[in-house]
Amino acid sequence: MKISKNSSINKIVFRCDAGNNPKVGTGHLYRCIHIAEHLVRKYDINKKQIIFICKNKEEFSISKKILHNHNYKIIEISNNIINNSTKEAKIISSTNGNLLIIDRIGTTNEKFYNILKNRFNKIILFEDKSKLRNKFDLTINSLVFPKLHLKSRNVKVGFKFLLLPSILKNKATNSLSNNIFLSFGGYDHNNLCLKVLKILSTTNRNLKIFIPKIYELDIKQISKNHKIILYSKNNYIEHFRKCNIAIISGGLTLYDGIYLKKKIICIP
Repeated sequence: MKISKNSSINKIVFRCDAGNNPKVGTGHLYRCIHIAEHLVRKYDINKKQIIFICKNKEEFSISKKILHNHNYKIIEISNNIINNSTKEAKIISSTNGNLLIIDRIGTTNEKFYNILKNRFNKIILFEDKSKLRNKFDLTINSLVFPKLHLKSRNVKVGFKFLLLPSILKNKATNSLSNNIFLSFGGYDHNNLCLKVLKILSTTNRNLKIFIPKIYELDIKQISKNHKIILYSKNNYIEHFRKCNIAIISGGLTLYDGIYLKKKIICIP
């Protein structure tokens, strides 16, 4: 696929969401950001030609904050828009371009497909469960495995098709046994980070503990025995590599930990 750098028509459009709830989380959006950054480097694309279409009110407001930090343009849509609906398809099709990438767990329907198929040169789906998956240019099911097996070169199923930051940013780093990495998603619904930190504070061993900056915890009241490092999502892989142990809740971060061969304690 040829992607022109300077054409205003040739765009990459992402449709995904990030939300402060367990069903959505931030993994879909961050995966799309990693893909966008890879395409920017590979094809020398101007970031202004990349558009993210996201819900951005109330629990979805985190989308705009994340994309702003990565300097990507966002088109905000109503929280009431139903995924894979005709209304959503018309909104997406109004930003026609070279490539459309839709990343979410869902089930595409015929009307949705028919509205989009002539508006983009290529369409890629992530984690779709519908019977129509083989109609798109590429469908990747790396986390969600539909019961219906479609024999098609366009449909890729399995963990080997995971697109992980740890793979895209493959760089050797020595890990230290006293370094512990904590991550419970873009939103810590059960306050697990604080609970784990309180447990770790009871050990006499000097630890260096990495926790997400986004949780906004008062670390001075948590532990005086250990060194606490706040990391941003932008450079979490860099810090993840330094740690020997990972205490995490699952999602793509779990697979990063497996790929990086960390000792993992998983609290779903």
